[in-house]
Amino acid sequence: MLDCKELVTHVYKKYDSTTRQNILVSEIIKNASWFRTQQSSINNTTVEAKDIIKVRISLENVENIPEINKGDIMIHGMATIESLSYGQIREEYPDSFTVATVTYNLNSLPYSRHIRCEGN
Repeated sequence: MLDCKELVTHVYKKYDSTTRQNILVSEIIKNASWFRTQQSSINNTTVEAKDIIKVRISLENVENIPEINKGDIMIHGMATIESLSYGQIREEYPDSFTVATVTYNLNSLPYSRHIRCEGN
């Protein structure tokens, strides 16, 4: 797939049975594209940035397809999240977003199979 040459870090929650809590886990995903559309919203007298970010992950020649869900965090590039909370990750990495929609395109030709996720 064209233009899918970047790295993204996928952060998600995983249940740890020994501590009985959710822990944050990260994985590096290769062959991704990162597109940002700059937008803003006006509330009374303040202007807030509401950029929309779209990530496309090529699944060509990929054996283990990542499982991305709504509420996960995607970070542009390689990131380390050790000892960071969910909110601290977004502060530490401003070029990140919370996944709002995920679409898996698995029923197409091998070169165009991909995952598309979007959020702000």
